[in-house]
Amino acid sequence: MFYLIRNELIKMLCQKKNYVVIGGHLFMLGLCYLGFITSRMRFLERGLNRNVGIAFDDVMSYVDALFFARAALIPTYFIIFPIFICTIAGDIVAGEIQEGNLKLYASRAISRQKIILSKLVSIFVVAFMYSCYFALANVVIGWIFFGPPGVQLIFMADIVGLATEMVIMPLPQAVECYIYAMLYFSFSVMALGCITLFMSTLFNRMTTATVAGITVYFVCYIVSAMPFGEEIRPYLLSTVINSVSIFWMERIPMGKLIDNISMIGLYICVFSGLSLASFTLKDIR
Repeated sequence: MFYLIRNELIKMLCQKKNYVVIGGHLFMLGLCYLGFITSRMRFLERGLNRNVGIAFDDVMSYVDALFFARAALIPTYFIIFPIFICTIAGDIVAGEIQEGNLKLYASRAISRQKIILSKLVSIFVVAFMYSCYFALANVVIGWIFFGPPGVQLIFMADIVGLATEMVIMPLPQAVECYIYAMLYFSFSVMALGCITLFMSTLFNRMTTATVAGITVYFVCYIVSAMPFGEEIRPYLLSTVINSVSIFWMERIPMGKLIDNISMIGLYICVFSGLSLASFTLKDIR
């Protein structure tokens, strides 16, 4: 099994799409920095309108590496990471069928269950690796542009839409919360990865499976933002994947965290099972 997982990881990490996503992420960080500079931090002034007693000049002292990394976390993990996982999971079965490699691979003395499980574990490993990379790259670029991190000022309303307006958090706790967010994303994005893997076992074209996974994610994302989606919002894929706001509260609501993890686990179990059943019954040509 270890040999199969190793081979899958080598195939994934040698693809050119890795360079594309890394380049795209660095380009996005450059645009974030440009936005910070050209806006002259006016978005902070708007945030201060709801927080009496804090001067704008005082707030500027909180703009540092971790502040920038936290701001860049949203487009990185909400958009770039899900799309990347869809390209990985969409290609892992359908891409090999399209190229004609999987038929030969499946004809060897290896059960189909082991093949699909090795691919699933490989997606988990790649998701964790890239989640760590994105989190570290955000901090490094922020450190270069804004200096080392210190005490963190977190605008909850503008960034995550919670009722809590603002949290001032000591650096050790802020770093801990940032790591929690990174680990949460590395796990939560696998709900989308499993859905796309299932699509990859259904279709024989990598682009079809990838687009299907991306479509599911962004449809859920759009519906969750609509007023009529209020009742189903907690159960939508995009909501459970992106629910990292709880880590930036003064106390993490464990009940909500357990609910989110349970929902993600349900998505992973259901679509992993469907992927296994679909691949076992599939006629590979």
